[in-house]
Amino acid sequence: MAKAYSEDLWKKVISSITSGDRKREAAKVFNVGETTIYRWICLHKQGDIKPKKRTSYYSGNKTGDMRRLM
Repeated sequence: MAKAYSEDLWKKVISSITSGDRKREAAKVFNVGETTIYRWICLHKQGDIKPKKRTSYYSGNKTGDMRRLM
């Protein structure tokens, strides 16, 4: 599972774009997908810029589970 982006990175990207940089250019500079940047801009306009906390899900041992069934 991919890690969440840091709040600091969010702020840098938004700051870069609001200062006049293009979204595509910011995506390359900060190594972030363009879709992610568009999502962050929408969240920024709504006033919610903090990244959401990730929830952990139990993945279990699928191989072990299958062996018990046999």
